[in-house]
Amino acid sequence: MKLGTLERISLRKAVRSHPDILNHVAKPGDVNSLPKDRLVELAGVLGLDVDAAVRADATDPLMNSWEEVEARELRENGERHPAFTGELHFELEMQLFGHRVVRQARVVYTHTPEWEYYDLVQKQLMPGWGSSSYHFEVLVVPTGGQVIVGRRVLRNRRKVKPCWTTIDLVVDGLLPDAVDDDVFDRIDEDARRQDAQRREAAGMNAPTQ
Repeated sequence: MKLGTLERISLRKAVRSHPDILNHVAKPGDVNSLPKDRLVELAGVLGLDVDAAVRADATDPLMNSWEEVEARELRENGERHPAFTGELHFELEMQLFGHRVVRQARVVYTHTPEWEYYDLVQKQLMPGWGSSSYHFEVLVVPTGGQVIVGRRVLRNRRKVKPCWTTIDLVVDGLLPDAVDDDVFDRIDEDARRQDAQRREAAGMNAPTQ
């Protein structure tokens, strides 16, 4: 189920205000740190109609206006200072005309989460804004190419260091949505690991998952 940022704000509000919420979290504010899938799951456990909760604030012009201002401010901060950057390494396997090729690859990302995080620029906890971007890179091993000597074309035997190069796998229809979801989940998990390290360095308690 896909939810936009404003829709997630509305759903969080509905979940936080549910009379039975304290049976599931230590305090209502913990709802703000839940990832999307867990938020939707908890809404279902509480018996909330997710679609109705998401649409509720859309009928309230004042609330909707306030949420748009809040979302815009969070978005702008996230665009200026992405909360987290990182790399996720994996093996890329390709089959071409009967040939199997395996190369080291990585996801290079910037990520501002939807949950509250410790901001290294502001030196304080910041409310989240869901904004992520990433691309793929693969480690290529050049053969050295060719060297032209007079009229002769010779193999260049000089060793060339492996290097990272960008490959475009983020093309609509190339990979199933499940891959994109898995990449996002791994990015979010890595960001939570970084956030825990930041809070520890700042003398703060570990975040509630």
